[in-house]
Amino acid sequence: MTTGSLLHIFLALSLAVASAPAAEPAPVVIDSLAALADYAGRSHVRVKMKAGIYLLNDATLARAAEVKHPELAGKAAGSYRVNTLLHFSGSDSVYDLAGVVIHLDTALHQTVRGPLDKIFISGARTTLSGLEFADLGDTPPNKGGLRMLHVIGDGNTIENVTLRTRGSSPYGYGNLLGKGSHALVPLSKQSCLLITGRDNRILSTKVITRTFGHGIVMQGAVNTLIQGCYVEGEMRSTDDMLKETSGPAHSVGFRSDYPPGKIVPGQMVALSEDGVRAYPDGSQVGGRRTENITVIDCTVKNMRSGFDLAAARGAVRVSGSTAIGCSEKGYAVPSGGVIERCAGDALYAPLLSLHDKHGRDCRIDLTLIGTSGDFPPARLAEINGTGHQIVIKPHPAGEPAQARPIVFGDSFWADVQRFRDPTITREDSTGARGIALRNETAMPLVLGPTARDCVISTLGPVRRDEGQNNRCSAISPPAPVTGSPAKVVCFGDSITKRGYPDELATLLGVAVVNAGVGGNTTTAGLKRMQRDVLDLKPSVVVICFGTNDSRVDAPKVHVTVDAYTANLRQMLARCAEIPARVVLCTVPPINPEPYFQRHAKPAFDELGGLPAILERYRAAVRRLGAELGVPVVDLGQQLPATPAWLSADGVHPAPAGNTILAQLIAAQVAPLLGPRAHP
Repeated sequence: MTTGSLLHIFLALSLAVASAPAAEPAPVVIDSLAALADYAGRSHVRVKMKAGIYLLNDATLARAAEVKHPELAGKAAGSYRVNTLLHFSGSDSVYDLAGVVIHLDTALHQTVRGPLDKIFISGARTTLSGLEFADLGDTPPNKGGLRMLHVIGDGNTIENVTLRTRGSSPYGYGNLLGKGSHALVPLSKQSCLLITGRDNRILSTKVITRTFGHGIVMQGAVNTLIQGCYVEGEMRSTDDMLKETSGPAHSVGFRSDYPPGKIVPGQMVALSEDGVRAYPDGSQVGGRRTENITVIDCTVKNMRSGFDLAAARGAVRVSGSTAIGCSEKGYAVPSGGVIERCAGDALYAPLLSLHDKHGRDCRIDLTLIGTSGDFPPARLAEINGTGHQIVIKPHPAGEPAQARPIVFGDSFWADVQRFRDPTITREDSTGARGIALRNETAMPLVLGPTARDCVISTLGPVRRDEGQNNRCSAISPPAPVTGSPAKVVCFGDSITKRGYPDELATLLGVAVVNAGVGGNTTTAGLKRMQRDVLDLKPSVVVICFGTNDSRVDAPKVHVTVDAYTANLRQMLARCAEIPARVVLCTVPPINPEPYFQRHAKPAFDELGGLPAILERYRAAVRRLGAELGVPVVDLGQQLPATPAWLSADGVHPAPAGNTILAQLIAAQVAPLLGPRAHP
């Protein structure tokens, strides 16, 4: 070989080495809160914390933090000052906390004077994933406000995090005793997750609140994405409150800050505030306006409001989400807001509240879940503003037993305004003009005196029209389904095989094929997909795999998350060739106690534990659905991780569980089949 040839080889090898991507450094492994607090202040680090339970009860970890107001200059710019226990001030870092549980002794709430952000993220482009952070005890905070997690930096990602809050005062009355500076009793509130920065992403995060405060709240935040998240509070009846012989409500004679001025029996009240809430601006960031919010595939349960984004501006969109059991309203968006493929009940409060008479041009598509109870609301929906286009559809499983009206030209907040200031007239606080509504439910309509020029087509009756120039036309009831050619194939493993497709067929009134095979992974499913799915030429395919793919204790069965995602992507592509519409399902919850009587728990613990592993598969489904515009039924979030819906083995649905599965899946399948799918 010549010298020239050797030189060419040397240069080629050198070029290949130089152009090869640099390997990411291995993460630093830590095993203490002190080490986490230290690395939280660094930039360009990758940190892996050992799984385990860590107790945060050391007041010496508390530090004062100060962040200059962004986008303002000079001495007058000001800053946000707060106390914090864990301050992530570094940027461009990754903190993998899968399997890490931090228990915080709420006695720390009283050791810090002034506002406290227990976890404070002021750095940029940092990812915090896998953490569960839970309060122990019920000690309320000092004055000054309390947040469990506050993201003020830009471009950060919070993923697969669970927050469980306790400790506020008062707790047990919701906002009946007031919620602001004019409350009837002193307030020491705690919110769960506050976002004030730009371009932040909150993904697959669970918030369980037992405090008086918000679940996920934005103040001055810009370009926020909230996807695959779950927020849950708890409810209490006013009947129960009125039995008290001491306490905050008793001390003020059971007066209330809301009409009729006192706590009255026969109501159900959320004890926390709103599930996903936007304020108009944020003092923490110099008064910057809250703008541009996207909420995808989220669920809010038992909160005051589900998704109250009316105070934001810019592009606001809520997609594929569900509001359940809220006590003030399910949904509210600002002018130009979009609510699409969403659902909710009107168990205690209106499904929809557009209370602003100046709001304009919203596009709304809602499905009414037919849950009924002992505390029905006065209104199914409250509609004010101009130029909205609204569709309200029934859930395939049926409608509420109580007929509650869709009301134009009134709202709960109009009631509150007139209660607090009797000089305010109905015309001052309400107005509905040029609104188009298609009401496919049997619920009635009431058009008040301030409703004008609205165009309504409705299946339900118009009880009263006191407005001007409104045009109402009747929708014919859907024809009975007899021999419908529409066909649904339910494609999956033993979760599917156990029988929810039979329930689904009853709900939808169409032919449904059960193509579930016990023990199947996505890899095995692909091998039989042509015969069991595609050859049947279905209109819709429901895909539900993952319970077996996630078997990290069985190497011959286990399918990695990346391979699982690739398999699902191939399934979607093959369905598109028929063509058939697709609904994806995430992995349902598993009860670990019976599960680990059959499976090796250490194999799961080594990778962060069963909940964290299942959440990675669920997150993959949610990402794929969002990317390709495919509906997702998030069974991991919408089904409780308790034996109630499960059989004794902790994995497969009981008969009642099959009914629940079918109802959740029907809500997404029915719109893809058209009106003939409604019973």
